[in-house]
Amino acid sequence: MNIYINGKSYFGTCTKIKIPDIVQTMAETSGALKRKVGTGVYESLELSFTLQVFDMDVFRDFAANNTIAHVTISIRESIHNQGNGKKDVSCEALGDMESITLNEDSIGGAKEISIKLYCEFFKLSVGNDAPLIYDILGTHLSMSDIDVMAQTRKNLEL
Repeated sequence: MNIYINGKSYFGTCTKIKIPDIVQTMAETSGALKRKVGTGVYESLELSFTLQVFDMDVFRDFAANNTIAHVTISIRESIHNQGNGKKDVSCEALGDMESITLNEDSIGGAKEISIKLYCEFFKLSVGNDAPLIYDILGTHLSMSDIDVMAQTRKNLEL
């Protein structure tokens, strides 16, 4: 998969990607029979991916992330994988880079860089469907076309 940064620059080829987990904060009740109940509060989304080739521009982009609002990451299926009967997978993320990890060389292998990004916005697309949309600023969380935050926005009059 190919990765682009801030909507214009090619950032590299992705060898590994970890799509964010959706985790709801749970509250534990007290009493003789304890149970956990959902709070309706969701934890931060963390996107991590590994770039195949070491590139000094990654450090420039990481440094720039501290001086601009956020970075935008676009991950797209390679053109070589498109059109073979599979639905194309892509994702868009807006957030802040937390870390860069230089992975050790494997014998005869290329250097890789792992990046962790905390998302303010995340959209996963499979073909023409968007099974996951997460938007902190818009108070929006959709999973398989179910708007989880609709009542919250209504209560807050957003």
